[in-house]
Amino acid sequence: MNFAINRADLIRYATKGNGEIIPALLPVNASSYDATLAPYPFDPQKAQHLLRNAGYPDGLAVTLIAPEELEIQATVVGKMLEGIGLTVKREMLEPAAYNQKTLLSDLDQPAERQAWDIALISHTDWAKIPVLNFY
Repeated sequence: MNFAINRADLIRYATKGNGEIIPALLPVNASSYDATLAPYPFDPQKAQHLLRNAGYPDGLAVTLIAPEELEIQATVVGKMLEGIGLTVKREMLEPAAYNQKTLLSDLDQPAERQAWDIALISHTDWAKIPVLNFY
């Protein structure tokens, strides 16, 4: 799925240019950031090929959850995933409901029984710049 995400377009259109493409979960200014890593390239054909090789030639249904404030980002990511043949069910959740699905301390059921595949979340770094992450 990483190959299906056009990060440049996601930043341009879904965050109004506010963002930076990073190769991992750590931002460039983090102390453990590894400058030798490279982000996945946008390659939807490779994503489709990998999906077929994984046994899903007709696509796959996935559930994407996100807090309500990330509705635009969730829509853009969902459309990109649909572009490689996935069927994406988006669930926009209020903060408490989202936490019950993603925070180990607040889960409404065991982690292995959660019914979502992709979760979007935003974080604010020390400079108060929002970052969009994928679980």
